[in-house]
Amino acid sequence: MRARFKKWNFYSDRVEVRIEGFQIGKLLDTAAKNGILLRGVRVHAETEAQAEIASCDLNRLKKLGGARYRITVQKRQGGVYRARRMRKRPVLLLGIFLAAAIVVGESFFVAAIEVDGYRAIPESELRACLAESGVREGVYRPGIDWEKAEAAVFARFPQIMWVRLVYDGRLVRLEVAETGHKIIRGETELSAEEEGLFIPAPEEGGGCCDIVAARSGYIESIDPVWGDAMAEPGDYVKKGQVLIRGQIPIEPTTFEENAPKEYYVRAQGEVWARVPYRLTFRQERYLRGAQAAGEQTGQAEQGGVQDSWGAEDSAQGSEQGVRGAEDSTQSGTAVVLDRVEKSPKQAKAKAEQQIRIWAKENLPENAEIVKKSLNFTQKENIIEVGVTLEVRQQIGKEQEIEFGTQNSDQQRD
Repeated sequence: MRARFKKWNFYSDRVEVRIEGFQIGKLLDTAAKNGILLRGVRVHAETEAQAEIASCDLNRLKKLGGARYRITVQKRQGGVYRARRMRKRPVLLLGIFLAAAIVVGESFFVAAIEVDGYRAIPESELRACLAESGVREGVYRPGIDWEKAEAAVFARFPQIMWVRLVYDGRLVRLEVAETGHKIIRGETELSAEEEGLFIPAPEEGGGCCDIVAARSGYIESIDPVWGDAMAEPGDYVKKGQVLIRGQIPIEPTTFEENAPKEYYVRAQGEVWARVPYRLTFRQERYLRGAQAAGEQTGQAEQGGVQDSWGAEDSAQGSEQGVRGAEDSTQSGTAVVLDRVEKSPKQAKAKAEQQIRIWAKENLPENAEIVKKSLNFTQKENIIEVGVTLEVRQQIGKEQEIEFGTQNSDQQRD
């Protein structure tokens, strides 16, 4: 504790002194033994040195030096020294005090009011209601009755289902949520309040809905624009599972005992996932060609290659291969059909072509195949290709919320 007090004295009020005399080191050692804190000691010569000490230790150091050493003050520093000088300038001191008082005092007054969440209600009417309740720019903030102001807004506008006033420094923010959406059941039109549901007025493009998974897969990223995310990156979701819920909880208020605990919106957002696909393709095991013997050259000429996808085409190819064993004579030319087994490279090229055609017909435009594996199995006349794909794609799709039905409640839960 004593050491801390010495440091406080040193930094709050210290002086820089010059010491002159013989055997200055002996004086410095004696000062240290007597508890005098010396900082920044600089020895310029055998008979001269400089150091910083606390102002309260200056007289003690002079007493230890006696007549053998000459100790003079070069400079004074520290907060206490500056405060002593400020006493000689009362006008400046008063100005600093007034400036600090203004800064602190302004923090207790409202500088600006923001209104968030309104749609059908004009902002000017909400601000006018706040002003009638004593919430306006320039008013003394601790004097505001926050609950009374919230209750006034809640009572003035029946279409408001939830209201909250918050402040951050000198900024006051009014947050509201509106109702007013109508639900039609057969020939009866019910309001949200009559149905026990509280949802905002619908925006252009439809009513309230959830975002559900169009396919099963592993979530890579989920970015809800409107609604609550029900999954996290890395989760495995099944087809039809709710990803972004259009049901938003409401912070309870004290204005109504049976106040709603949630309201519904049109969920929006993007959900990217890695979706696995397992496919099976078939292709003919043998290439079919024509070998013709010409009258002059007698050399064989191979015709075009025709591969098929399914088992039916494979069966037809097998039948054609059998017929190819027979010789036919056309205009004096002998035609013999041979079967040549596909090489692994040819079979893989055909499988890649089949995958590209399938992806073009079945995957969305922004989908990307990130991983692919092929497994070839040879049978009698066909090659069966087992394909495993991992596709990065968006899997979110809208599903309308059917209010009042048991199925909708289960989906939202």
